[in-house]
Amino acid sequence: MSEVGGTRTGTGAGAVPAGWEGILAPGERILWQGRPEASFRLEPAHVVTGLAGLAMLGFILWGFLPAALSGRGAWSFVLLPGLLVLGIIVWGPLWTLQRRRGTWYTLTDRRAFIATRLPLLGRDLERWTIRPQSRIRWDGNDPGTVWFATRTERIDDRSHEVPVGFERIAGAGEVFALMERLRRGGGGADPDRDGS
Repeated sequence: MSEVGGTRTGTGAGAVPAGWEGILAPGERILWQGRPEASFRLEPAHVVTGLAGLAMLGFILWGFLPAALSGRGAWSFVLLPGLLVLGIIVWGPLWTLQRRRGTWYTLTDRRAFIATRLPLLGRDLERWTIRPQSRIRWDGNDPGTVWFATRTERIDDRSHEVPVGFERIAGAGEVFALMERLRRGGGGADPDRDGS
C-alpha cells in the first residue's frame, strides 16, 4: 500500500475489502481513497449570494424599519423577511461544508465512486466508469479538484451540464495522473449505469 496526498492507495489482489462486497466487480481493485478537505471556504457563488442577500436586507431595513420603530407593531415586516434573507446568506456555505464532511471518494482500476451521507438525504453511491473518451481535468490546485464526468441537471424547462469529480482533495495532481493512466489504458467495463 502506498500513500498519495495523505490517503491510502492500492489494494492487493484477492479478497474484496470489507464494505465493498457486492459493489466491486470481480477482479476490480481499489487504487486510491480520499475525502474532500472539510475546512470552511467561502466560494464565489457564496459571495454573490451573500452580496445579493445583503442588498435585500438593506432594502428591507430601509423600507420597513421606520414603520417598525414608529410603534405600530410592524416588526414582523422587518423581522421575518430579515431572518429569511440571513438564513439564505448563511445556508450556502454551511451546506457546502456539511456536504464535504459527508463525502468519500474511491478510485478503482475501472471506476470512480462518490459516496455521500447527508442529513435528511441519507446515503448515496455514484459510480462513474473511466473510459478512453472520458475528459479528465485537474484545476491545478492542491488541495484541488479532478473532474472526470458531467451530469445533466434540469431546472424547470432548461437543462445544463454539471461537472462531476473529486473536489478539494489533497494530492489532486497524483490522482489526476492515476486517472489519466486509466483513461489511456481503456478503463473498464461497468455493468452498472454511470451516476447511479
